[in-house]
Amino acid sequence: MLPRLPLGNDGAAPGATPASGSAASKFLCLPPGITVCDSGRGSLVFGDILRQIWFLPRSLQLTGFQAYKLRVTHLYQLKQHNILASVGEDEEGINPLVKIWNLEKRDGGNPLCTRIFPAIPGTEPTVVSCLTVHENLNFMAIGFTDGSVTLNKGDITRDRHSKTQILHKGNYPVTGLAFRQAGKTTHFLLTPFLLLAVLYSFWKRLSSRGVGHPWLWPALLSPK
Repeated sequence: MLPRLPLGNDGAAPGATPASGSAASKFLCLPPGITVCDSGRGSLVFGDILRQIWFLPRSLQLTGFQAYKLRVTHLYQLKQHNILASVGEDEEGINPLVKIWNLEKRDGGNPLCTRIFPAIPGTEPTVVSCLTVHENLNFMAIGFTDGSVTLNKGDITRDRHSKTQILHKGNYPVTGLAFRQAGKTTHFLLTPFLLLAVLYSFWKRLSSRGVGHPWLWPALLSPK
């Protein structure tokens, strides 16, 4: 069940003792161990090292549920759909799992998990550093600390007809990912040293014709 943590008379949710006096009513105490935060659909979303995902809407009524057996490391809340993507761990070691949650449906009182799959496509262990999801629900990109980027194509909420491929391999951690819709779908990945822009639809057309690897012809833009 989603535990609801109402604000007390002093304006604080359970978890920590606020300062006394009138100033206490201005503060909300979040659960300890927060590791990641995102926002969308009218709520702040938090993940923590205690396996929980928390939602804080405008009403400030904090609710949460257990999403993993160990910890939550990454979150991405879509803006046009009530869909949440998360990365976390169910077992020790470098075995990150991606879980897709439909926040409009319930399974035993918790959001319905519609899909679970390993974040790492191969057998080489690496740590997830970032992720992003396209609003059309057909693309998800995951960046790793070893410099690689994977692209999941197909309905991200279902395993059927979904494909994962390694889009890029590099030498530096991928620190940011985003999709931008401007006629063609542009996939950006940001490292500490350069910005790479790939026109994905252009790559898809050339790849279907057997014309090389996309990273032979991306635009390299200096962050300066």
